Amino acid sequence: MLSYKQQVSEEKSVGSFQSAIGKEEQVIGRRGNRAERESAVPARRDVQLGYAVCFTALHGSNCGCTLLFTAIKKRIMAVLLFSVLLLFFSAPPVFAEAPDSELQEKYTRLLEGDTVIYLERNDDDIIDVSGSIYIRSVPETIWAIITDYDNLANTMPKVRKSSLVEDNGKIKIVEQTSKTGVLFFKIKFSTKVAITETYPDSVSFKLISGDFETFDGRWVLVPDEENGTFVNWSAIVKPDFSAPGFIIDAVQKRDLRELLEAIRDLSESETTTSTGDRIPAHQG
Repeated sequence: MLSYKQQVSEEKSVGSFQSAIGKEEQVIGRRGNRAERESAVPARRDVQLGYAVCFTALHGSNCGCTLLFTAIKKRIMAVLLFSVLLLFFSAPPVFAEAPDSELQEKYTRLLEGDTVIYLERNDDDIIDVSGSIYIRSVPETIWAIITDYDNLANTMPKVRKSSLVEDNGKIKIVEQTSKTGVLFFKIKFSTKVAITETYPDSVSFKLISGDFETFDGRWVLVPDEENGTFVNWSAIVKPDFSAPGFIIDAVQKRDLRELLEAIRDLSESETTTSTGDRIPAHQG
């Protein structure tokens, strides 16, 4: 039988996941794509069913082995956490509908230092791209890096110039010039975006003008209980310049991986400097 204190603690844990699901519903509602919303519903129901199973396991009155109970609880919570993260990141349907074993595998990959990139080119040549990474640093540290708009040329690969041209509190206007490419094929492009900040959870951006027909997306920061953060960058992209599609796709995936890993390295370096703790190096 769980003590009253243990019951209150576990109820708070379940409540935090239910709160995350509420945020996920708002995110899916804003996507505006009916097909994606419908594809996300079965996964959300699976997660909610998981809550019921977890709640029953946590409050079972006939459990006589505390160690077994703790192991089962951790396993259930690990699967639920990654399910919520994928939904909260507005992951593509191929992730949202993945079985529990695959969700656990992706969760483990992130914790082990892998960078997970997803890219899909739609029929209208709009690219749906996202990348996720786990950073051993708190959201506030990561937030300070990705919102230091005048300094992004020094912290983000491929960015050659970045400047904050208008500041209206939570909404800011930023102009950037970037350069990328592969071998002898080089691309230089500029963007002017409107940025909406929700400290310290998300940074959304929407194209105003530039060398793209579409360039809208967001950063999402989700902390865990170990002073780490799951970071996701996702966007819908359609360039307004001529280049072979396979080159654009390959460059986009490579550049996004480099961006996420650069932010991870810088964030963990600053965390190490401020705390004096040594953070294990990631194997590339």
